[in-house]
Amino acid sequence: MPLCKAPVAQLDRVSASEAEGRAFESRRVRHFFDSVRYFPPSFKLHIKFILIPKRLVALKLALEINSNKHYPGPNVSILGKFMIDVVAAVIREDDLIFCFKKGNAKYDYLSNKYEFPGGKIEHNEDHRQALTREIHEELHANIAVGEHMLSIEHRYPDFDIRLHFYACTMLSNAIELTEHTELLRLPIAKLRDIQWLPADIPAVDFLVNGSLLDE
Repeated sequence: MPLCKAPVAQLDRVSASEAEGRAFESRRVRHFFDSVRYFPPSFKLHIKFILIPKRLVALKLALEINSNKHYPGPNVSILGKFMIDVVAAVIREDDLIFCFKKGNAKYDYLSNKYEFPGGKIEHNEDHRQALTREIHEELHANIAVGEHMLSIEHRYPDFDIRLHFYACTMLSNAIELTEHTELLRLPIAKLRDIQWLPADIPAVDFLVNGSLLDE
């Protein structure tokens, strides 16, 4: 049965633009469900539709993801934006956290702000493999990937990001900045004194709040 359909008696009242809009919504939903079949059984999907006459108002998808393994799936969110799966290293040495400043980026709102280094998860990589590779590529350094700290989702104007943070320690004595312009080593109490990428702020809060609890 079609998701949205006007009564037969009212079909002549539906404008061409409205009919085109319905067709687009229907194609988008069909595309989503075509993608769902590629999700592995370990994903728990909870899908809820809210319908009002002539219009699909909302489609909500909640995914519970195994934090230790990346399962390739659709790279487009429900709203049509790119969804990027990323891992990030929260590197700690003694009581200092490594903070890396980005240079000029594709989008201005990502430029010249601090972040935890990392990158995209490639096909057939788990989180730790991806993070080890990314740090070696970005910093020409080796790290020991420790516990998973937290995972968040953030919506930027041009794409959506799912970011997984891991506590890490350095195995190399030297770091080479190939994609960043500056490295600061700050105590946790000073982390909020610099400007972070919005998607990294939850990890900063996680560290600061945890530090306050330890006092």
